[in-house]
Amino acid sequence: MDKLLEVDLEELGKEYPIFLSIKSRLDSLKQKLGEWEDPEDGARRMAVYFISPKVGRKPGDGGFLTHVLESGDCRFWQFDVEKLKNHPDLIAQKGQSGYIGSASSNMYVEFDHLLG
Repeated sequence: MDKLLEVDLEELGKEYPIFLSIKSRLDSLKQKLGEWEDPEDGARRMAVYFISPKVGRKPGDGGFLTHVLESGDCRFWQFDVEKLKNHPDLIAQKGQSGYIGSASSNMYVEFDHLLG
């Protein structure tokens, strides 16, 4: 995203209007993420932004997530935005995928690793 923001998308948009749409979306995302210090900080902010619609409202920061196993056992994680933002593996890759991702319009988060 840092590299793309360096491109003069307005100038490209004069000939190819699609770039104006891309610029508008990038500007909106940048406004939502806030300023970042470096690409890693930006990636961390994007990862938290990605899962926030799902866990931000329910359970919310400080609330608990529960996973109930078929055996009836339960696993609880306290959702802590700051702990998540600062986790060393938040944007780490695990094989082909990371600890947060999406596939076929499904979101997955390995809470046990990131919040456990």
